[in-house]
This record gives sequence, C-alpha cells and structure tokens, in this order.
Amino acid sequence: QRSIFKNTQKLLGLKTEGVVYDVTNTYFHGKSCSLARFGHDKEERKGYPLIQIGLAVTAEAGVPICHKTFPGNVHDARTFVDISNDLMEFGITRGLAVMDRGTSSAENSSFLRSKQWRVLCGLKRTTTIEAAVKAAFSIQDICQLKHRVTVQQTVFYARALPFKHGDCRGRLIVCFNRQAAQNLQESRLSEIQAAQKRLREGKSIKPELAEFFGKDDRVLEKRLNEEGQWDGVSFIFTNSTLDVAEVLRAYFDKDVVEKSFQSLKGVVRLRPVRHWLFDHVEAHVFICYLSCLLLTLLKMKVAPLELSFQAALNELDSLYRVYLRDPKSGFKLGRLVALTKLQEKILRSVDKRLVKKCSM
Repeated sequence: QRSIFKNTQKLLGLKTEGVVYDVTNTYFHGKSCSLARFGHDKEERKGYPLIQIGLAVTAEAGVPICHKTFPGNVHDARTFVDISNDLMEFGITRGLAVMDRGTSSAENSSFLRSKQWRVLCGLKRTTTIEAAVKAAFSIQDICQLKHRVTVQQTVFYARALPFKHGDCRGRLIVCFNRQAAQNLQESRLSEIQAAQKRLREGKSIKPELAEFFGKDDRVLEKRLNEEGQWDGVSFIFTNSTLDVAEVLRAYFDKDVVEKSFQSLKGVVRLRPVRHWLFDHVEAHVFICYLSCLLLTLLKMKVAPLELSFQAALNELDSLYRVYLRDPKSGFKLGRLVALTKLQEKILRSVDKRLVKKCSM
C-alpha cells in the first residue's frame, strides 16, 4: 500500500494535508472465518459475524491512502491509533484528521495532539457536553444571521465554545439544523402517540420510549421537552485554526470516504465474501481497496468531461476487439471497433496513449 500510494501521489501531485478516516464493516454467512467476530453491524443485520475495515483517504480528492482490517468486535474509535501509525510510515506525519463521531474518542484526540496532528471530529452528546453547553446555548441566540452557515444546501447555525477533549484543548462547535430538529420532533411525537395506543391496549412499547411515560402511562411532558431541546443539535470538536464555517464544511463535506465505501459495497462488490481463511480474506479486501483506488483515479480523470466514473465505465462497456487468425499460416490480426467521440474523449482523458493503442 505504501508503494502504491507513493506512486499515486507522484503521478497526481497529491496533497496530504488533510486525512479523512472512517470505518465500515461487512458480514459473513457462517462462523468459520477466524477474523470475523460478532459486533455492531452498521446496516443492522443481526446474527452475522463481522470484520471492520478502516479506510483513510485524502481530504482534497478522496484518494484512498491505506486500509486495515479488524475483527468485528473492535470499536471504531480503537482502530484509528493503528491506522495513524501506518500513516506515519507513509510519510504523512502532520495534518488535519477528520473523523466521524463513531470513530472519535478522547484517547484519539490526545494521541493526535501528541503526534502534532490537528483533529476535527464529531462528538456524541454526553452529560459532560450538556453541562458545558447548556448555560451558553439557546435556539433563539444561535439562530442569527452571523451564525448561519450553508453546507451542501443544508443550513446550519453554529457557534464555538472553549472545550477540552481528553488532554486536547480546542473548541466545541455547537451546530443546529432547524429542518432536522423539526423532522426529529415530529418523528418522536408520532412514536409517542403510537406508544400511547399500545399502552391503552395493554401491549408493550419500545424500551427507549418508556422513559417518556409515568407509572400511570401518562406522557411526561417535562421529560419530552428536555429531550426535545437537543433536537437538530450536533457537536464538532477541533483544535485547528479553521473558522466555524470552514470546520462545518470540512466535517459535513467528508463524504469522500462515504463515497469510497459506497464504491466498495456497490461497483466493487465487497460482498459476498466467499473466503474464510485469514490471508484470503485480507487479500479479498485488498483487491477491493485497489479497485476502489482505480475508480477514484478514473473519477478524477473524467471530471473535466462532467462524467461520473460509472457513466464512463458504462460508455466504454460497448468497446470490443475482433481477432482473426489464419490456422495455416499462423497470421493474426486484431481490430477494435470504431470509437465514438465520447469514448475517444474518455480514453484521452485517462491516457492519450490509449487512443493510439486502440487504433492498432
């Protein structure tokens, strides 16, 4: 992986000042894989052993840097230390690490600070965060023009507060999404109404809804309001010098790694995994990672044509070569079918020499 990324970096002149890291998993049918363990499946398929796949990509273009596989019962946050050590071997020793809230932890933030990395990560709501934010946060105060930030057609209202995550001092960015808050509130109220009906009928309700009802099955309005005050609110921690708008765009635009996961599970077909031995599973994931890298490079090459890599592949799918061979003389001849203008443009954008080879 080091050699591949070094060559890719040289070929494209890639910058590695920002690294986006996330973890996905894939499941196995059966229980014979020594690497697979039971854990939390992000796709909520229960009863299947999993492997975790950590993937680091460049923040600028989403080019895969490296990957690593872990047993399915290893928490996302614990995988980053391993990956960060690998990044150092790649010569990536400083920069901005962007992590989802499922991968972030105080341990990771402290580790990054000790290695002179800057961190930008989502945080889950905790009592510590609630206590730090509550006195300085209100929907009325935050929903002002000066706090308004638009990211990919989504409107946020955000402000920064001093915060310490583990041993790492920085800022906590409190973000409010009005539309998400309304959707979440309506969804919760619909569930509460459905739960009321079930209770009247003597039926059970979801454990997470039980906290909103008293002993006489009355709705606890105070508890409902307490939970509702956090609807649409999310938290981002950073020790970087980016301003609030830049922090939000860096975090919510991090779908470069999500798109890599979509490629892995879609076009590349990571699943089903038809291997059980440790080395074979590792090799299968590596080939999928390599395929994902090639797709990313194709995406960058055809971007000036305003084509997706999928559209480019579909366009090239009709290409074929005709081979003729004289069995007596052994003479061989091969000719490619005539290229369309778009096919020629795609091949030129990837490598001009391909058009010449196709005409031979």
